[in-house]
Amino acid sequence: LENLIKLLERYNNNEEFADLVNQLIDLYYLFDEIYVSYEYVKPTTNEKTKTTTINSTSSVDFTEEQLTAIIEKIESIRQFIVG
Repeated sequence: LENLIKLLERYNNNEEFADLVNQLIDLYYLFDEIYVSYEYVKPTTNEKTKTTTINSTSSVDFTEEQLTAIIEKIESIRQFIVG
């Protein structure tokens, strides 16, 4: 999302692109409120079967209100694009 915003900012002199960029920035801030954690755990390797199992874990914590706000913003952006 951040890269898309940076790409579109080049066209900010066009009012429609400026509006789209502003909406994408709003969406970025909504995602920024979500807590993401990562816990590294050493992988295990089975030399007999030549496989490696990744044991690390990731988790994403958000509220129902945050999810609703993101869904509504995405619907709004989609409506803006497709009219």
